[in-house]
Amino acid sequence: MYNDEPTLEEWERLYKYASMFKEFAPWRWMDDSMLFGVQNPQNKEIGYCCVMGNLGEVFGVVVYLGNEGLDFFERLQSEEILPDNPEVMFMQRCLSLTFDDREYLDKRDMDIIKRLGLKFRGRQSWPLFRNYLPGYVPWFLTGSEVRYLTLVLPHVMRMGEILREDPNYLESRRGKGYLVMVPKEKDGGLKWSERWIMPEKTQMEKIEAPINEISLKKIKNKAKKQPHTWEVDFFYVPIIIKEGDRPYFPYLALYVEKESGQIINFVMVKHDNFVQEFSDNLFKLFDKINIIPQAIEVHQDAVYDFLNPITDRLDIDLKKTKSLKSLNMAKKGLINYLNE
Repeated sequence: MYNDEPTLEEWERLYKYASMFKEFAPWRWMDDSMLFGVQNPQNKEIGYCCVMGNLGEVFGVVVYLGNEGLDFFERLQSEEILPDNPEVMFMQRCLSLTFDDREYLDKRDMDIIKRLGLKFRGRQSWPLFRNYLPGYVPWFLTGSEVRYLTLVLPHVMRMGEILREDPNYLESRRGKGYLVMVPKEKDGGLKWSERWIMPEKTQMEKIEAPINEISLKKIKNKAKKQPHTWEVDFFYVPIIIKEGDRPYFPYLALYVEKESGQIINFVMVKHDNFVQEFSDNLFKLFDKINIIPQAIEVHQDAVYDFLNPITDRLDIDLKKTKSLKSLNMAKKGLINYLNE
């Protein structure tokens, strides 16, 4: 794996700006709707900056990365996703700086602070830097992420100064997109300019289950259709799997009989591998129990798209519904069991 560990000098610069940012405390007049972008000079991706702390709970800044990160932020703002949704932590693609109590820092964080000779005292005074990636445990920053966040923080403070004088600065041309700080190399350094940029709308990739024709033919010949409805959902599970370079949260497919609330089957995999494994598991399930349901109900569009090729070929009525009551009850019990 490519080694991109931050140097001690890079950490020193980032901690310096983090301390300046905390002293500046822009959350006193900025709220989380005041979003603007800073383009990464290295990969040209735009990070959308959101200051936290106006409600007096969590203090810091989140940088939502690219169109995927921005899409998550906009869904939060529209309340399509609620902040207290326990699955929020599995969805974000961002970098964050928060000021936390010492107990929330990892040994690696403390080692860097000690090597730099820094001291922080009091509650919500300790800088904590993390990378969030969907499906993975929040993780330590790489060298490139440290360098980018070091560029971002001065822009956040500069924008904070502007918004303190003119709270509507980011709203005057909001219909033309988002204000983005764009870098250009000049005389060995970077010159920054403001541009209003309309982001491209994120198109959710439609992922469909691959069909095993041999298994499909076998199931059609021997499986019996019963007048039952299954509820099906896919979701991340809040348990940590320590494999590879970065721990992850497993992705789970859950099948529940609607009428009885009984769990028919579940399978947990790494999200990177779910397409083939969820498909294989469902064909094995049908083959094992020799039963296919009359109907399957789902809530998420992604689950509907995934199952549609299979249900279509097996003449199963696939429906979208607002609530999966039996599955949600079973889900709570299953998660409690897996966390024991």
